[in-house]
Formats: sequence, C-alpha cells, structure tokens
Amino acid sequence: MIELEYVRLHSKMNKQTFAKEIGICPNSYSVYIKDKNTLPAPVAIRIMQKYHVNLNWLLCGVGVMKLTDSEISQLKISNGGE
Repeated sequence: MIELEYVRLHSKMNKQTFAKEIGICPNSYSVYIKDKNTLPAPVAIRIMQKYHVNLNWLLCGVGVMKLTDSEISQLKISNGGE
C-alpha cells in the first residue's frame, strides 16, 4: 500500500513515529506498505481523521489524496468538533 507511505512522507515522520500516531506497531506498518495485509478499517478511519486523507484514495488509489475543506468541515461536525 504505497498510499500509506505517501501519507507518512507527507507528514514528515519516521516510520516508528507515524505507526505510533496511527495506533499500530512499526512491524504492522511494514506489513501494510508491502501489501501483505489489508489495512484495518479503524486504522484507515484514524488516518482520514488525523491527516484529512481521502479514504477512496488511501484504500483504492482512486481520486485525490487530501480531503477538500468542505469534507474536512463535515468530518469535524460528525466527530463532534474534534
């Protein structure tokens, strides 16, 4: 899953820090970027919420990487303003 690696690089974090930020261990991160396992939905949602990443892009490589300002606003409303 090269998209996951793009998110990490865009966030300017090393692999260990990024893995911790999205709630997985570094070994799991390595497995996901090598496409050996599917990224669990809760992790994908956490990435979307934290880094404003389009889930279609993250999971399928379709569309653009970042959510629009309108989508981000809707996301904040649905999460109670977080």
